Amino acid sequence: MLRPTDAYPKVETAPALSQTPLPMKPAPRTLGRVPALDGLRALAILAVFGVHLQCTIGGNGVTVFFALSGFLITAILLDEIERTGRIQLGKFFIRRVRRLLPALLAFLIVDAIYIACCYTGWDRKAMLMLAALTPFYANNWLIGLRAVSDNHLSHTWSLAVEEQFYLVWPFVLLLIVRLAGIRRAGFVVLALAVLAVGWRFAVAAMGGTEYRIYNGTDTRIDAVLFGAATAFAFRYRLLPESRVWRFVAGIACVALVLHLFAGIGAAERSLSLRCLGGYALAAMLACVAIVLLAEGRGGIAGRWLAFLPLVYIGKISYGLYLWHYLIFDAIHTQFPTLDPVAAIAMKLALTSVAAVISYHVIERPFLADHSRRKSELRTL
Repeated sequence: MLRPTDAYPKVETAPALSQTPLPMKPAPRTLGRVPALDGLRALAILAVFGVHLQCTIGGNGVTVFFALSGFLITAILLDEIERTGRIQLGKFFIRRVRRLLPALLAFLIVDAIYIACCYTGWDRKAMLMLAALTPFYANNWLIGLRAVSDNHLSHTWSLAVEEQFYLVWPFVLLLIVRLAGIRRAGFVVLALAVLAVGWRFAVAAMGGTEYRIYNGTDTRIDAVLFGAATAFAFRYRLLPESRVWRFVAGIACVALVLHLFAGIGAAERSLSLRCLGGYALAAMLACVAIVLLAEGRGGIAGRWLAFLPLVYIGKISYGLYLWHYLIFDAIHTQFPTLDPVAAIAMKLALTSVAAVISYHVIERPFLADHSRRKSELRTL
């Protein structure tokens, strides 16, 4: 008679090695409060001021803004996708509107008063029409295609580029994640950024004007996409953590400062190889600095950028950017004989006051009930 244990063949026990659990992938990072990123944004707005005041020979501060926006928005969206499997598009767009539109409308009301008081005839009508069109975030194409001439609203081109990105990016990101998987999607985004750089050179080769290339969404979106790819690298720990990497990243941070304020690797706006490539160079240097700071490995640079005055400048940078061109233009046209040093001091003082009021009276109250998403307060 067979015993119960004899009815089945004996199974050999697998070697102990095969029972060792496979190494687990490190948990994704989440983006908390990083004051040094506000400091980096402060450098970007100061670089913009330096160029517009003709005090520095650098530039590409707006490119740093683009990279930061791509990084922060994508980091927020990736966290939501992994937590819920989707993006709540309604809430996303409402947050963007609350973050950007109230301060812009307040600025445009004052701007309309200035236009009505200081412009006459056709110039007044044209400027009022442009101000009315600004909330629709298409000024970059109006300027790039020379439908309007340069004016004190020309700087709103960058706001238009970012808003157009916000409009389509959640859909594009979801599609890429569904097709490639969330951990491989970052490489697809990086490839799109590289293609965007190539497209900028292609448009120039096909006869695109300097205005078209500088202001076009398609020819400047590479910086935002590099920032978005950096969000993947940060979240899924795709970059090495060796001392060599920290050294290289530190050099990149120094190079970014020299690029922004000393013009190393930059060039005046043109169709030259140096200028067209300078946009990509600024974006990549900014992304190295962003991921280093976000990972908390910024060292001396991170501590310096977390210096409270710089952090505060970064927080109010949206207002600084909104108001500076109008105030600079008003002082230049209304006080043409003012001493240059006094003019610069007046421009900076009035712009700072306007930005502080904008931040505390308009921007923060409109986001007060979204304070749990503190990273939203950092996104331009």
